[in-house]
Amino acid sequence: MDTGNEISNYGFFCLNHSKKFGGKTIDKLTFTVPKQFFKKNIFQYNEKFNNLMYYIERCHNQYFKLHIQGEFINPLIPMLYSVIEVFDHISNNKLFFEEFNQKLRKTISKCKDFNTASVDFIKFLNSNCFHFSELELAFDFFNYNPVIEVNNYSFRNYNDTYYTNDYKINYRKEFKEDDSYGYVKDGIRESILSIYNRGKKLKVNENVWRVEWRLRDIRSWRLLDLTDLRLSMDGFIYSKGNRLRNIYNNWVPKNSITFNLDYINNYFPIFSLLITG
Repeated sequence: MDTGNEISNYGFFCLNHSKKFGGKTIDKLTFTVPKQFFKKNIFQYNEKFNNLMYYIERCHNQYFKLHIQGEFINPLIPMLYSVIEVFDHISNNKLFFEEFNQKLRKTISKCKDFNTASVDFIKFLNSNCFHFSELELAFDFFNYNPVIEVNNYSFRNYNDTYYTNDYKINYRKEFKEDDSYGYVKDGIRESILSIYNRGKKLKVNENVWRVEWRLRDIRSWRLLDLTDLRLSMDGFIYSKGNRLRNIYNNWVPKNSITFNLDYINNYFPIFSLLITG
């Protein structure tokens, strides 16, 4: 069981990671992976290693999700570096079936430089039906709340966190033996934007206001591509800027939230590209 000190130490670790990169980070990066490549009896797996963290979860009868956690991703360099290191660790721990694992190890062994990795490793993922399915970007504002006003009709406040109202629980029809049917939960659509005091959440004595920008589900379809792994966080935002703003405008009602744009333009100009035309 975690003690208060352990929670606090982890909180400082998370905040120090964010400070190291000026408050911006890739909060999470996710792949959808055909379950046939994993050994049986793997439902969820957690590891910390070499400054990286990931976990695997079952999301569908035919697929697993591999989540790479952001506190261990360097947002200033191409995402591909972290991805290869995670796959290397999974391979070393023999979580994949042997035949697939051998192909993976052979591919990783070729990735001696970025140019080779950006071609061979992405080609390997693509040929084995791996999908870059989710990306979360986060911006931490230390000792300053960049939000001037929130429209409570467009946001919901849950546990001191503001979420846009696009959150939705999805259901699917499930038939029974007598041909009757009911509806069962089939995942959720996360809010595209959330805002909260991260310092309070991590139980550290520092006010850190975090804005999380989530690309998942229909917001990530036709946007995320495996070739995006060649980009850093800033590179991704610059590359997809117009499309990211369109997604924001489609899911966040106009005038529903007012940011201090003067402060943001000075402190986080890259963030302003996501929310302004």
